[in-house]
Amino acid sequence: MIYYDKNEYLQTPRGLYNRYRWRKVRGRSYYSFDEEPKSKNSMRLPQKIEFQHKLLGKMKTSKRRAYRSPVIAVMSFETTAQNPPHIHTIVKNYQDLFEKPKDKSIPRNGLICIDDKLIYGLSVRYHLGDTRPGIVVSFAPFRDFLQDLDLVSDIISQNYSYKTG
Repeated sequence: MIYYDKNEYLQTPRGLYNRYRWRKVRGRSYYSFDEEPKSKNSMRLPQKIEFQHKLLGKMKTSKRRAYRSPVIAVMSFETTAQNPPHIHTIVKNYQDLFEKPKDKSIPRNGLICIDDKLIYGLSVRYHLGDTRPGIVVSFAPFRDFLQDLDLVSDIISQNYSYKTG
């Protein structure tokens, strides 16, 4: 059996993989809602407040706070509407809903992030004509995304800087 100190272990394949798993579990947040995605103009203020309360409840359950550093957002929208809203209006609406509370009953400066300018990367999937409506979003710190890219680059190039033993 080989024993490593902490820094050596983190450079081994197993250490790199375990750091990746830790980032995936600890730093990312996932939220899903079984409702029809709506654009900014088709959603009234009480509906926006209700959505934010649902989000806040899910955040409290998973013990999450607002991100204060840059994030990567992945959004997936499934709609059953005959005349669905445009994708850019849906994305902008939910970016605003994830940002600042619309009601004073939510005692926070921001829900997912303090400002939508902190979203450095955005991936959106929009599926029309689905059988059930839904919204699934996930957020991860941008620094974790960069570390994941470094790991993928090392795997693809097979340029490993660690010892195999």
